[in-house]
Amino acid sequence: METPCGSNAGDCKENNRNTMIKLIISCFLNRIMSVFTSKAYDKLRSLIFPFGKILDEIPNKGKVLDVGCGHGTLPLYIAKNKRNVFVVGVEISNKRVLVAKEKVKCFGNVKFFNCNFIEFKGNEKFDTITCLDVLHHMSRSLHEKVIKKVSELLKPNGIFILVEIDRHPFPKYLCSRMHDLMMTKSTDFNLIRKGVAIKMLESYGFGVNSIKDASSAMYGRYMIIAKKLKRG
Repeated sequence: METPCGSNAGDCKENNRNTMIKLIISCFLNRIMSVFTSKAYDKLRSLIFPFGKILDEIPNKGKVLDVGCGHGTLPLYIAKNKRNVFVVGVEISNKRVLVAKEKVKCFGNVKFFNCNFIEFKGNEKFDTITCLDVLHHMSRSLHEKVIKKVSELLKPNGIFILVEIDRHPFPKYLCSRMHDLMMTKSTDFNLIRKGVAIKMLESYGFGVNSIKDASSAMYGRYMIIAKKLKRG
């Protein structure tokens, strides 16, 4: 049956629940954000997300690109722990890129670009591309464009590591949403479900190697490891 939300009753219920979450949290965001610095954010990020799980999937040499690298937390972590890997971070926020560049001055194996990832014009091909907690900040119409761009930039047999918020279990999903709102001060949220992500990846020539739980004690995430299949 059609609902006032223009979709089925389940989607309407989820939309109402998301609206409630936004209303509860949004009035506190400015005060909470005032206590965070870039270094504090990096520390918090490393505590709530198991970067080691991503590092385990990255070869010991080659080129890695991180989509939506923010303040450069993940690229810096990779650069520190895999000195024979060259890391490229792409971030649309100029302010965040400036912060990231300051943090990696002592490392010669990492570089940052300030641009929209979909418009990134690098001539290089990469062995691994990571995309951590990025797609849900974009409109749904851009999800497929990001996957297409990833496919274009990966070498044959290259690895794509996609990490996104999982809506199960709900308490961890709620914690993830609260953290997201706290850090970004934005209520824009377009969750991409595992099944949808897998179908999208397969439509652009990826084979899914594995789907892993990337959750921490409080935050729920899934991680998809996909390989770009050779054509022909």
